[in-house]
Amino acid sequence: MDQRKDSFLGAARMADAVNAVAFRFEPHPVITVGHVRVRPNSRNTIPGETVFTIDSRHPDDAMLAEIKDAMTAECGRIAADLGLGLEMVETSHSPAVTFDAECVQAVRDAAGGLGIPCRDMYSGAGHDACKIAGVAPAGMIFVPCKDGISHNELEDATPDDLAAGTAVLLNVMTAAAS
Repeated sequence: MDQRKDSFLGAARMADAVNAVAFRFEPHPVITVGHVRVRPNSRNTIPGETVFTIDSRHPDDAMLAEIKDAMTAECGRIAADLGLGLEMVETSHSPAVTFDAECVQAVRDAAGGLGIPCRDMYSGAGHDACKIAGVAPAGMIFVPCKDGISHNELEDATPDDLAAGTAVLLNVMTAAAS
């Protein structure tokens, strides 16, 4: 066993390590290892190559660069410990998007005026609003989902929460129109 160079074992340890990196930073980034491909992908053959993706998001670009450096260092350490090769390739990068302060405040004001509790959140997902923010003032309204699950077939928002989000949007729009 001590002579094996198991690429999947390395990938598994790296996935755990990059997850731990998230808890070193405040506010916590979002780090996901969401796709893994093992070769030769045979039940009784030591994996010789494992390719996996790391998706990391944070609202501050400078901190995201620090997070990337920390993840790279952890993966390098694990590869060296296991005698594995390592190649890390950045396949895409989207800079952090800051929404228009007036739009964000309008959402807060509308929710407050309706007695609907709200909190500021950041999302690294590639929502349409992120693209719009590059050319026009934009903001976003999120509604709670059962168990915090979103962007997934298990996403479940109650009709009352959807109605509340719609009411906030209506109030933002009518306030902007007046």
